[in-house]
Amino acid sequence: MSTGNPELDRFISSAMEQARKATEIREQISEITGVGEASKGQIRVEVQSSGALRGITIDPRAMRMGSEALGEAILEAAQNASQNVQQQISQLMEPITAANPMLQKVMRGETPQMPEGLEDLPDRIGRSGDPMKEVTEQLERVRKMFGA
Repeated sequence: MSTGNPELDRFISSAMEQARKATEIREQISEITGVGEASKGQIRVEVQSSGALRGITIDPRAMRMGSEALGEAILEAAQNASQNVQQQISQLMEPITAANPMLQKVMRGETPQMPEGLEDLPDRIGRSGDPMKEVTEQLERVRKMFGA
């Protein structure tokens, strides 16, 4: 697909490649299983990346614990498994987020701000004597913002 504008074509191509990579990573994330242990390895919990419990293994020696202590150990192992999932996701995302400050903010839960001046872009394009130049300049700003 060609728009006739090399800069716009590169931007579209880059966006499509990023979408393809995002799909691959989403599939890899769905396959992640986190493992957590507690009570010196006597309790082992596995969780899926969705947070769903996949399995619990209780060493027979752990049955000597009181019910409250056993419950707490299971919760601790489950929390450790969830942390393990998050670590694996972070490692998987590292190659993408390392080169993109905007994605780093999103991964940390921060809301990135749109670059100043983009909110009225449609009006500026309509008033511009050279709309294609205006669009190209703004695409370049967005490209830099996303590290593309």
